[in-house]
Order: sequence, then C-alpha cells, then structure tokens
Amino acid sequence: MTTDPSSRQPSDAPPPPISPQRGGRGALGVILAVVGGVVVLAGLIVGAILLIDADDDPIPTTAPTSSEASEPTPTPSTAETSGSGELLELLTAEADVIVASDGTAWLLEGGWVDASELSDQSQEAYSGTFTSEVGTVTLTALSFDGEDPAADYLAGVRADRGDPDYEGSVWEDGSGTRIDYAGAEDYDIFWYDEAAIVFQATGPEGSVEDFYGSLPF
Repeated sequence: MTTDPSSRQPSDAPPPPISPQRGGRGALGVILAVVGGVVVLAGLIVGAILLIDADDDPIPTTAPTSSEASEPTPTPSTAETSGSGELLELLTAEADVIVASDGTAWLLEGGWVDASELSDQSQEAYSGTFTSEVGTVTLTALSFDGEDPAADYLAGVRADRGDPDYEGSVWEDGSGTRIDYAGAEDYDIFWYDEAAIVFQATGPEGSVEDFYGSLPF
C-alpha cells in the first residue's frame, strides 16, 4: 500500500539539519584573545608596582653577633695623671707597658693615681693597675728624700706585717733591699735601692714575680 506523502504528520517528518551559525568560532577566539591580553597587561602592571615598592624599601643590614665581633686590641693607657715630678716622669716613660720574659704584655690601665696618703714623708707617690691575659698586678711607687726615709718606710711595713716570707737583695751585685709577704689571695713584693724609691707590686704570686722580674727598676 502506497502512502501519500502529503498525508504524513508533521511530527513524523525528520527535523531539518541544524547548520552552525556563521562566525561563532571566530567571535569566541576574539573574546578569549582580548581577555588574555587584559590578564597579561594586569600582571605586568602589578609586577611593576611591586618592583617600584621594593626599590623604595631600605636594604636591611645584619648586625654582627657577639661571636663575629673582633676582640679589642689592648693599648697603653692614654689617661693623663695630674701632677709632676721625677717619679711620675720615670713611671710614664718606663712603665706604661711591661713585657715579661715569656712575652706577656702588662698594660697600664687608667693612668697613674696619686697615692700620697700612704706616707706623709714621701715626695711623690703613685699607684697604677696593670692587666694582661694572665691577671692583674698593682704597682705602687713612693719617692723619698734619701735612703734613710725610704728605709724608715720599709721598717714601718715590717712593723705592721711582721717578719717577711722572703728577704733578699734587688740586684745581682747584692745591692737594694727586697721583702715579700704572702697573703691569702695576693703576694706583695716591696723593694728599694739607692734611688730612694720604694716600690710595691701586688698580685697573684706567680704573676707578680714575673712582673717584678720584668721591670726596669
């Protein structure tokens, strides 16, 4: 049986093929290109701003730690002592730095301090503190008008402290007088010769002995 095509229901007819809209893909590409360009441009602007801000910031500096800090080099004292006289001239010229036989350098710190309260018979009296890597020693010097007043001062030390722990001469030729006293912490060496200057060195026993042996007077 033959069916008349005009009698077919519209719903039974196959739908016509859908043709793509002209220019759809091209428009999408243009849009994506524009968006990408905007993103790239925005990134460049942000990067430039951050770079400018970074240039404005100060470069941080790192402070050296205590372990990196170099140890200060000890130097002779530059402190000036008020006073004048032959004894002070001797001390400042000969005893600012004392170098022991083993190379230890004893450096005067703080200058020479007036010590006239030790004796009202002294013409000049000064005291100075020396430091080194092995300890601290104090040197005191009193000048007198002749050997007799110097001997009297040393006799007063004997009267106050009793018999010395050691007694001997100062120089190899047997001249001069030296007396030592050992204390609980420090060791004292007193000495004088015909120069009529009484010296006293005080410090740890081994250190003060080395210091004494390195003095030029």
